[in-house]
Amino acid sequence: MHTLIKILGALLLFVGVFTMSGAALAQPVINVDVGTLRQKATVSFSPRTGSFTAGSTFQVPIVINTEGKSVNAIELHIKFNPSRLQIVAPAGQRSIVGLWISPPTYSNTLGTLTLVGTIPGGITTESGLIANITFKGIASGDTRISISSESQILANDGLGTPVATSFGDALYSITPEPPEGPTVFSETNPFPDHWYNNNTPVIGWDAVAGVADYSYIVDDQPFTIPDNTAETADNRISLPNLPNGISYFHIKARKGAVWGGTTHFTLRVDALSSAIFTPTYERLSSGGTLLSFFTTDSLSGIDHYEVGVIDMRESPDTIPVFQEAQSPFQLPSKVSGDVRVIVRAIDGAGNVRDGQVGVTGFTLLGVIQDNAALVISVVLFFITLSFLMLHYLFIRRIARALQIAMPMQQSPAPLRPEYRELPVAQPPPEVKKPVELTVLTTQAPSSQEKIYSPLQQDTLRRFGR
Repeated sequence: MHTLIKILGALLLFVGVFTMSGAALAQPVINVDVGTLRQKATVSFSPRTGSFTAGSTFQVPIVINTEGKSVNAIELHIKFNPSRLQIVAPAGQRSIVGLWISPPTYSNTLGTLTLVGTIPGGITTESGLIANITFKGIASGDTRISISSESQILANDGLGTPVATSFGDALYSITPEPPEGPTVFSETNPFPDHWYNNNTPVIGWDAVAGVADYSYIVDDQPFTIPDNTAETADNRISLPNLPNGISYFHIKARKGAVWGGTTHFTLRVDALSSAIFTPTYERLSSGGTLLSFFTTDSLSGIDHYEVGVIDMRESPDTIPVFQEAQSPFQLPSKVSGDVRVIVRAIDGAGNVRDGQVGVTGFTLLGVIQDNAALVISVVLFFITLSFLMLHYLFIRRIARALQIAMPMQQSPAPLRPEYRELPVAQPPPEVKKPVELTVLTTQAPSSQEKIYSPLQQDTLRRFGR
């Protein structure tokens, strides 16, 4: 029994071993490349996404991360959509490539770019700039830039061993070119430098293909930019009740999702007439009438004046014939009766303000009333002249007649002055004082020698004796 069990156990063991051996032989053999277990180098665009405007240019750098390996040769084959992008410059001045095997070549028809170059001595970098491509967006839409699988990076090992590399791509959005500011015009207020009395102008602008709607604003600032909120899709609007003064209309258009430039349009509104005024007049000695007038306007200013004359006997509704005039203005002829003179002031916006004055006819009483000071002076002059003539003609003659009629007393002869000669004043007689003489006893005077007094001696000296 025991022997049978042992035999059965041995048989089971043999069957189990055989079954396990067959199962093991049935499993496939997997070969693992050790190189695939290492981290790959990467070549990518920077940035990988972006939005650019059609018509504008932008740069797309190509960078490499060698992941710690030293590389010395690069061959890249780049593809792009030529209906969306065009290459302006295939590579910039800066690059880790020291020598291009062949100049960078590209085709804007096929949408290809080839870059082949070497890096003497090799380089290990995490962000090395291979090239800086300059693109131009030519049409709106999404477009992709990619590096084909034919591209390769070679290791700096003297054997030119290809380096396992991951090549990335980029996705860019080309938005429509922003429209310029719309061309604005106005039929009611056409000239921005002119004043108008219409405070509800109508504004229009040229429609542009592809423009969806517009944003606008009206204020008193010349360079305001409207916000990005659509106001209207039409190209004609009315601006009611604009304030008097200078206002500015600002508008911009949206094309797709892009808002364009802003147009500024000036609106000058003056709906107010000039200040109230009353003309004045004065009579001229020649019989004419001189009219004076003046008023002011704070916004558009006075453009010109017009004068019209209406006979008082005519209907008040009569419209006179106006003629342009300047102050002072002489009426064209003598006013023969009572008239009403209307002076019309017209400002730069066309507003009208009338001032009027009544002018009496050319009568003697009217002349006296208008020239009272002159009349008084003339009357005083004639009164004075009449008095002088009366004095000369009558009063003087009457005085002479009275002198002849009445005897006149003789007046005493006029006194004549008498003259007499006054005696000439004589000097007082000189009193002669006796001179004492001293007689010298020691010597007697000579007989011939005369003795004179000092006065006599002086007299003798004068006459030479």
